[in-house]
Amino acid sequence: MAIDLRAAREILTNNLGFADPQPWLDYAVGHGFERVRAKPVPDCPDCGQRSDRRIGQYVYYSTLIHLLECKGCHLIWADAHIDSQVIKGHFEVAYKDNDYFVHGRRAIFQHLVGLIDRAAPKGGVVILVRYAISIPVTMLSSSATFSTMSLTLRRSGSPSLGWWHRGGP
Repeated sequence: MAIDLRAAREILTNNLGFADPQPWLDYAVGHGFERVRAKPVPDCPDCGQRSDRRIGQYVYYSTLIHLLECKGCHLIWADAHIDSQVIKGHFEVAYKDNDYFVHGRRAIFQHLVGLIDRAAPKGGVVILVRYAISIPVTMLSSSATFSTMSLTLRRSGSPSLGWWHRGGP
């Protein structure tokens, strides 16, 4: 859907993450931004500390999401959660099988693996939580122990929990 600069400014002002909408106007127009509800997550989900250490950012569903690192426990988390109905609608139409993740998104996973390799302490443990997808964990290096917990929520509502672990002490 095409939007004009006025609509883009309104959207950027209302959507999370865009403290200064001006630099994002052309991007928002070019990508057809829409109003999207999201909840801020300013505090560490693990220990509750607030962090101002941004280590990255990305735009997802017309929302600027920052990756924060906790000063206390060093957890890295996204500072916004997109409305669950938006995410549910997206996953219903966008992702139908593992082939999409293993082949279609391989470059993204390789980039993430590189970031994890640099950030994880040698011999540390990295836990990847997956939802109904198979992240190609074989791409992960051996500098840290990688554990993957897979929680699959079926349409019937019955969850299926799996665990995969590679290497380490």
